[in-house]
Amino acid sequence: MNTKFYIHLGLHKTGTKFFQHKVFPNLDNNKFIYNPTKMAQLVCDLMKAFDEDVEMVVNEIKKEKADLETQYPEHKFIISREILSGDLFSLYKNCENSVSRLHKAFFDSEIIYSKRYPVNWIVSCYRESVHEHHYQSIEDFLSLKNVNEGFVNNKYSDLDFHKYENLLINKFGNSKLHLLYYENFKVNKELEVQKIAKIIGAGSIDIKHDNDGQPNRGYSAFAIKLSIFRYKICKIFGISKYFIHRPIVFFGPKGIPAGYENLSVLPKDKYWHQGFLRDNEEIRSYNYPNLSKKEARKLRWSWRRIIKNGIDKLFYWDWDMLGKYRVEMDTYFNEQNKKNMPKDAPEKYFK
Repeated sequence: MNTKFYIHLGLHKTGTKFFQHKVFPNLDNNKFIYNPTKMAQLVCDLMKAFDEDVEMVVNEIKKEKADLETQYPEHKFIISREILSGDLFSLYKNCENSVSRLHKAFFDSEIIYSKRYPVNWIVSCYRESVHEHHYQSIEDFLSLKNVNEGFVNNKYSDLDFHKYENLLINKFGNSKLHLLYYENFKVNKELEVQKIAKIIGAGSIDIKHDNDGQPNRGYSAFAIKLSIFRYKICKIFGISKYFIHRPIVFFGPKGIPAGYENLSVLPKDKYWHQGFLRDNEEIRSYNYPNLSKKEARKLRWSWRRIIKNGIDKLFYWDWDMLGKYRVEMDTYFNEQNKKNMPKDAPEKYFK
């Protein structure tokens, strides 16, 4: 058999959605299979499982790998799910756990992952947190001023891409790791796509060109300010429960389920019970996606839809939200990068 698995980790906020929507679906399906349905769910299960259920999921993945290899003995398999990177809202503090699980299930696979300059990555992660209804300033997100109970809070020093990379090297070996830089992707998307094509032996890959704009673009600074102001006004008038969605997290006891219940091997009463709200958007009915007209109308006029399809689509008003803290954070991460990164990395990482 000539089958092979390539795991595209992301990381989050490094252009991963671009590859998932505009690149990987265009692979030659006579040679490649992108995100085979059951396996795509099993990797979600792998990362969502509590410790006592990890081995069960790993065994299911091994069985599915064997079935795929038997059914498609000459194909290569591309798995791309951001959840494999771990918990971005903790700035990957749990990376030992996620890398360990990944290695148990895919020890013989090759890993493709992207880095991004840490300060800019943190800002993008913060935008995502507001997108998921954590209505606080970036200073509070990074515990530089207050700590808001119920919202995600971190310290910027918690983010350690070098530790993450060393864990991957130690588990998979240097030859099986393929590093890309988000900064290079921003300058020349076509070149980065061809780098991945070379890694997986695809010759070349077509890029889908459409009018969708940038997939998964974060809220603008203006939209964030407006969202926080709306949250505070609703709180003052005691109407938060009617208009403000609870903060969404992806891991832990209050984390939303990942993927599709009908494909999951995780115990239903433990991971998919009605205590889990199946919404990564605004407040949804348990009937979702089979909504009534009233429910569909309510979702269509949700705050997130108003921001993404209205305000930010009409004019994307943005500025540097870090302000005076950027110099402090630049200094910290550039010193770390000088000690740990190869000299051919993009200049941004050192300057």
